[in-house]
Amino acid sequence: MFVARKRPAGELAPEHLVPAEIDGIGTDVVDLGNPPPDPPPGECEVRGPTGSPPGSPSRLDLRKWKQLIGGAMIASDVDPRAPGTIGGFLEHTSDPGKVYVLSNQHVLGETLDRSRKADSSTRVHHPIEAQFPLDRLFSSTSVGTYETGERSTTVDAAVARLDPGVKWYADILEIGPVTGTYVPTGPEVDSHCFEVRKRGVATGLTGGTVQAVGAAYDVDGIRYTNLIIVRPNPNRGLPTTVRNHFSDHGDSGALVVDAYNRAVGMVLAGFGPDEPKEMRGWGKVLPIGVVLDHFVTTKHMPVKLATATRARIPRVVGQPPRADGLY
Repeated sequence: MFVARKRPAGELAPEHLVPAEIDGIGTDVVDLGNPPPDPPPGECEVRGPTGSPPGSPSRLDLRKWKQLIGGAMIASDVDPRAPGTIGGFLEHTSDPGKVYVLSNQHVLGETLDRSRKADSSTRVHHPIEAQFPLDRLFSSTSVGTYETGERSTTVDAAVARLDPGVKWYADILEIGPVTGTYVPTGPEVDSHCFEVRKRGVATGLTGGTVQAVGAAYDVDGIRYTNLIIVRPNPNRGLPTTVRNHFSDHGDSGALVVDAYNRAVGMVLAGFGPDEPKEMRGWGKVLPIGVVLDHFVTTKHMPVKLATATRARIPRVVGQPPRADGLY
């Protein structure tokens, strides 16, 4: 639980105390009124990437990659002006012709105000759809078709089925191959030093530390109670007037991984102007287990998160991987 000022238990009435545990899960009270200084070396010495200045529409990474890859831009016909980030890829467990690109539902499947929603004919693009007919003729950006997704109180995730012949990597730009999934342990979370990182099209490669799990916050009018909260790593190269960020608009959908490239979660949102100012620039992250379970259990899709044993192993939708890695 985050509070503006933490007070000693002796100053509070019994009914105002936070229980030591709820449903068998230990609790913690974090004082945000006066954020502590950066931990001294040895106590919580971060080794990952720093935080980033806030993102900007004029600085989004619009590069087009010959092979789709995590951390690159993805957009939908639902709202081409609101692109997000490729998180990773889901593979069908028995059909190599079915590969799906993963991001948020509010990136691929619907506008933030829900005024427009995707259907089975909605196309997705990398990086974004070309604006002029000649550009579309000579440089196609269309890579697949929206499959399914949901934005609810537990999940904001969607997948689009890639077209046959599309090339892709089970990697994340500037990070490397995704190696699996991981759930931080209680002691790791309690230490406030468990390091994660992500690569998005708005703020690029950033690192941070997990401050809480199972946190409850609103995102665009929806109340989530299962969020991972990530604080950006210090960036002493930034002026004191610039807020340090773990993620920002455009990073939605990016996979959040640990030091071993195991997926921990997927970027959902940041903290808005009506939330604690001390947490501006921090990230709200959906647990990867919740995301994957949504497709496997709720949507009954026999899929798994695509992983790799080394960097940049090329894959082609509809073709089995070649031993020599060439296509």
